[in-house]
Amino acid sequence: MPRTRFTATEKLDILLGLAKTNLTQSAYFKSYGIARDTFIRWQRLYTQGGLDGLRDITQSLSNKP
Repeated sequence: MPRTRFTATEKLDILLGLAKTNLTQSAYFKSYGIARDTFIRWQRLYTQGGLDGLRDITQSLSNKP
């Protein structure tokens, strides 16, 4: 399984940053190299599971004892 480019904390920063930027959504997503669908998926994951929801399965497994 490939590792993602962003950690859970970085994903959260990107989610919260959209409300603070003067960029259009399209320009904001492009600046991070993510698709709108990716952003929406991250929003859903964060809503359902908080910061843990944004973690990759591989990240979560590597953090378990």
